[in-house]
Amino acid sequence: MLEFKAQDAFECLSKAKNFNAAVKGFLKREVQGNADVGRFAKQVRDFVVKGREEPFVEFVKKQRQNAEWYLYALGSYAFFDFISEVSEAVFDEYAQEFNATYDIDNGAVSFKDKSKFESIARQALELIDTQLKGSEYPKSDFMRNVLLTSVFDRALMDPLTPVVHRTWADN
Repeated sequence: MLEFKAQDAFECLSKAKNFNAAVKGFLKREVQGNADVGRFAKQVRDFVVKGREEPFVEFVKKQRQNAEWYLYALGSYAFFDFISEVSEAVFDEYAQEFNATYDIDNGAVSFKDKSKFESIARQALELIDTQLKGSEYPKSDFMRNVLLTSVFDRALMDPLTPVVHRTWADN
């Protein structure tokens, strides 16, 4: 995962065509009984829709450890069509071969071929970055993380992080 600035998250979410609808979709499909997550999403929506960057930045800084995954999820809802397009391109090109390189058991990753895992991951990350650069969407580390968390299983984030840093270091 890449470090991102809260300002980048605000800018990115602010550029969504209908962030309010994205939050409604998130609340309907993802929250189910978790009032804290629901309040978080509604607070983010209020900051973004009203253009209140400073309070958003402070809110995210205070909530950072708990907030990142929810912000990524909100980003994936906010840019659903683009995320789907990129995910489909990556899945079509790499999923079968990539998925054969590892196993996940109760959240623990074991590798059948770590070298091949890293090689395919690098190619997939390059495709993601090419798609992002050719789009109208924000080219920030926050948006890259939204794409990363939408394409790859959450259990893979730790083993992917060094590959992400090597692949996207100069971009």
